[in-house]
Amino acid sequence: MEHSSNNWFYCILHVRFLFQDEATPRRARESSLQSHKEQLKQVEAADEARLVRGQKDYLELEVRKFRRKKMLSLHGLETELLREELNKRQQQLEQAHSMLLRHHEKTQELEYRQQKSVHSLREDQVTRQHQTELTNQEDYMHRSEQELKKKHALELKQQPKSLKQKEMLFRKQFRETCKIQTRQYKALKSGINCFSLLFRSKRRCCPERRARYRLASSLRNKVSMLESLFIDRDRQPSVVCITEHWLASGEEQYCNINDYQIAASRSRVLMRRGKAYGGVLVYVKNNINYKVLDSIASKSVDSVCELVGVEKGSKAEDVGLKRGDQILEVNGQSFQHVSHARALEIFRGTTHLSITVKSNLLEFKQMLAAPDDASPSSNRSRLSRHNKMGSSVASDIARLQVPTPTLLL
Repeated sequence: MEHSSNNWFYCILHVRFLFQDEATPRRARESSLQSHKEQLKQVEAADEARLVRGQKDYLELEVRKFRRKKMLSLHGLETELLREELNKRQQQLEQAHSMLLRHHEKTQELEYRQQKSVHSLREDQVTRQHQTELTNQEDYMHRSEQELKKKHALELKQQPKSLKQKEMLFRKQFRETCKIQTRQYKALKSGINCFSLLFRSKRRCCPERRARYRLASSLRNKVSMLESLFIDRDRQPSVVCITEHWLASGEEQYCNINDYQIAASRSRVLMRRGKAYGGVLVYVKNNINYKVLDSIASKSVDSVCELVGVEKGSKAEDVGLKRGDQILEVNGQSFQHVSHARALEIFRGTTHLSITVKSNLLEFKQMLAAPDDASPSSNRSRLSRHNKMGSSVASDIARLQVPTPTLLL
C-alpha cells in the first residue's frame, strides 16, 4: 500500500512538472500523461486485485471460524442430547427392572398362597375322608357284633332242637356214605377181576402183560387198604389221600368215583381265633379267576366253592373238613350261585361260620387229574392202552374220562 501511494505521488509530481514546463511539447506531454494514466490504471488494478484477494482470504478465514464454531456447538449439542438419551434409557431400564422384580415377588407370593390353600384343602379332605371311613367301619363292626350276638343267642336258644336234627342228619349221612363206598369197592373189585381173567386167559406172557399183571397186583393191595379203611370218609381222610395218589399216578380209570350227586351234606361250625381258619378254598364261577380270602384260587365249574387244602392241626381239620368238600351254605346263605363280592363279605365279615359241606370227589378228581409231572397226552395214551384189555372195563373208562381243567393255587 505504501509503494502504490508513493507511485501515485511521483506520477502526480511528474505530471505537474510537465504541465508547468512550457518548453515541453504538447504531444510529449499527452503521451507522457497517457502513459502515466495507463500506469496508474495498472497500479489501481493490481491494488484492487490485491485488495479483493485479501478480502477473499479474510472472508474464507471468517467462514472457517464460523463453521468451526458452529460444528463445535453442534457436536456439543449432540453430545448433550446423547447423554440425555442414555440417561433416559438407563432410568427406563431401572424402572422396568424394578417393576419386573415387584411383579415376580407378587406372583411368587400369590403362588405360595394358592399352593398353601390347595394343600390345606387336600389335607382337610383326606382327614374328613379318613374320619368318615373310620366312623363307617366302627358302625359296621358294631352292627355286625350286634347281629352275631343276636344270632348266637338264637342258636343257644334253639340248641336242644338242632342237636336232635343234627344227630339224625349224621346217621343218614353215615348210612349213605357206607352205601357209596360199598358201590365203589364192588366196582373196583370187578374191574380187577376182569383184568385177572384176561391175564390168565393168555398163554404167552410178554413183558407188557407182566407189567399189567404187576399193576393188577398193586391194585389188589390198594383194595385191601380200602377194606381196612372202610369207615366214614368224613371222620377219616386217609381214603381221600389214597384216591388222590391214584389220580396223580394216572390210575383214575380204576377209581369209580361218582358220588357228587348222591353224597350227603353235613354241617360244621368254625370259630376264627387268628387271621385264618386253616383251609384253602376254591371259588369257581363262569371260568373267571377270583381270590376269596388270603389263600384262595379259582377254576371253572358252574358256581362251585370247594376246599382244596386243610392245614394239619387247624380249626378246619378239628371240625372235620377235608379236601374235596363242596361248600353249600355258610351262615344259612346258599353258595350255589353266590357272587364273588357276597362271598368276600360273608367270609371276612364274621368270626363265626356255620358251614354246610358236601363231598364232591368227582369235581375234586377233575382238579387233581392234571398233575405237574403228567401231561394230558400221556393220560390219554395210558387210557387207550388199558381200553384194549376188555370191553367191560372200557365202558367204565370212557365214562370216567373228564377234561383236565387248570387249577390256580
